Amino acid sequence: MNLICRPLLQGIMAYWDEVPNTAVYTIKLFINEKIISRKTNERTELYCSFNGLAPIDGTTYSVIPRGGSVSIGGYRGPSHSGLDYYVQIEAEDRNGKILEQSEKVKCSVKTL
Repeated sequence: MNLICRPLLQGIMAYWDEVPNTAVYTIKLFINEKIISRKTNERTELYCSFNGLAPIDGTTYSVIPRGGSVSIGGYRGPSHSGLDYYVQIEAEDRNGKILEQSEKVKCSVKTL
C-alpha cells in the first residue's frame, strides 16, 4: 500500500492508494514506537489529517559555554530531539482481517 504524508500547519495530512475489498482503514499516528492516535475511515475515504500537533523533530536549543567560560548568547541548535512522528495504515475486510498494511512513514509538522 502506497502511503504519502505531507506537513500541514500544526498537523499532518496522509493519503494512500485504495485496497480492493476493504471495509475500513485504520490510521495510526506514532511518536517513535508509541501510538498516540488511532482513527478509522470508511473504505471511500482515502485520506486523514491530524491537527493540533507541535513539531518535535529538531526544535531543542541549549546554551553552552564558549572557550571554556560561560558566555551569554552562546548557543547550539537546533538539534534533533530524538522524537519523530510516523503514520501507518491498515486495510481491514468486513471480518476484521488485515488485508494490507503500509510501512510506517516518517512525517513532519509545519510551523510558522
